[in-house]
Amino acid sequence: MQDSTAAPDPVSRLRKRLHSAYDELGRLLPTFLARDAVFPGYVTERSVRCGKPSCHCADGARHPTWTVIFKEGGKTRSRALYLADRERAKKLADAYRRVRAAHRQWRKLVREIDGIIDSITDSRAVPYAPRKEQE
Repeated sequence: MQDSTAAPDPVSRLRKRLHSAYDELGRLLPTFLARDAVFPGYVTERSVRCGKPSCHCADGARHPTWTVIFKEGGKTRSRALYLADRERAKKLADAYRRVRAAHRQWRKLVREIDGIIDSITDSRAVPYAPRKEQE
């Protein structure tokens, strides 16, 4: 009978953490398997000047406008966003950020799992001891 106050086996703890990390990967997987559209950009409100000489913005005040910022051909682009498209664009951009965050978490877990597997393997290793020849 084992003493219940003894420290748990370190390999046991590693195996439990390995199972836990594997479960976390399973929870992330639906994020990558979803077929929902995503938009790799940002939706933001900016203050701009329209350039019309008779407008109030000519005196220094600015107009609030919604813009979408994205990469195109390696360059950052910005376009005005119609008010009717704002909510949809925000949802698509937020979905993209969720996918990217899940991907970062996935990579972190995979690195952790790799280290756990190395530790478990190292703890199971025994030195080679050749058999003594029989006389």
